[in-house]
Amino acid sequence: MAKVDGGELLMRVFDRAGIRTIFTLHGGHLDAIYQAARERDVRLVDTRHEQAAGHAADGWARTTGQPGVAIVTAGPGVTDCTTAIANAYLDCVPTLFIGGVTGFLLASLLNRFAGVDLPDNRFVLVGMAGTMAAVMHAPLTAIFLIAEITGGYTLLIPLIITSTTAYITIRGFERHSIYHVQLAERGELITHDKDKAVLTMMDWKKEIERDLITVRSSDNLGELVRTIAKSNRNIFPVVDEYNILEGVVLLDDVREIMFNSELYKTIFVKDLVTIPPTYLDVGESIEVVMEAFTKTDAWNLPVLDKGYYVGFVSKSRLYSTYRDLLIQFSEE
Repeated sequence: MAKVDGGELLMRVFDRAGIRTIFTLHGGHLDAIYQAARERDVRLVDTRHEQAAGHAADGWARTTGQPGVAIVTAGPGVTDCTTAIANAYLDCVPTLFIGGVTGFLLASLLNRFAGVDLPDNRFVLVGMAGTMAAVMHAPLTAIFLIAEITGGYTLLIPLIITSTTAYITIRGFERHSIYHVQLAERGELITHDKDKAVLTMMDWKKEIERDLITVRSSDNLGELVRTIAKSNRNIFPVVDEYNILEGVVLLDDVREIMFNSELYKTIFVKDLVTIPPTYLDVGESIEVVMEAFTKTDAWNLPVLDKGYYVGFVSKSRLYSTYRDLLIQFSEE
């Protein structure tokens, strides 16, 4: 059976993915890839700098819709592609960057100082497995994928060690994989934790009560009593002429004096106003909202939009919505 090197294995993967163009800058350990690409008529675009190769692959993917591929040499070659990698990652552009840094470096060090003869192209594949296991949080996928494309299990032990170590290490720094991290940051990640999954499904902004009657701090007690008579709520937001929240007046704080007409013109809303324990912004996630209720032990909290008053949200109303969603989630 003819010997199959890492370049041939990589070209087999590219054939399956329909990749026919590679942007690159020559490096010594890439010769096997170049030879295999030449034999399979894969187009090699040799650039003058690794930055150009990285950005060209990114641009190729954006304009053609096909995966862009940049293959560069180890060390500074990979470093020069950092900006292109960041751009492709942030815009979710299907781009593959290959630069066998870790595996190539390890094999080179062992060959030079340990007196062994290890094929550096195979260790590049092992390094790829470690990267995949860490970035995707999928060590088994990395192990079996590289084992499959190498056509055997001669690298199984190095693959297991590298992938497992990479996965355990990354878990200490990043809880989510590259596919989930942006969803988690937006609070939209559905997890196996039923409580968290239900909270993720909740759109708490729909529960904001916007029908509370507002009052001004300059209103006297008589005007406040007339406002109370029109309302069926026990909370009255105090706002200024620009709709900036100044505080709230609670019905319980007015109950003892509201029937004393002698005080109607001598007591003002500004004398009765209280400051809420905290406020919520419409851009907050449901986790932040629930944490605010837990810390303040409040039942109602004001909601602002860039400092302007929007309404109030009730803890009991959120719990009711949560209970309904939990029932629906359990039935599914």
